[in-house]
Amino acid sequence: MSESLKKKKKKKTNPLYAVSENGKTVEEASGPIDFIIKSLGLTKTVEILSEIFQFICTQVETYAGLKWLNEFVVEWIKLLRTGVSQFTKLFSAALATN
Repeated sequence: MSESLKKKKKKKTNPLYAVSENGKTVEEASGPIDFIIKSLGLTKTVEILSEIFQFICTQVETYAGLKWLNEFVVEWIKLLRTGVSQFTKLFSAALATN
């Protein structure tokens, strides 16, 4: 297969773009969650939370710490699912058009 055909296959047919800062910034989003994060300007916040989580993971040295971390992650996942579910209900019409 030629290089140009490979590039065409890899290229997204309908990319999703996030517009933020009153239209000053336009970025391609890799999916709906990435779109929301970029549209709301939460990229730096997500990066910081990710770094905090990675630091917490490096501090786990005992089973009790691992158990606490597991409970912590489960609670965060519940919160995220609830938030995503509510967001989807509120904006289902807007998401359907994208």
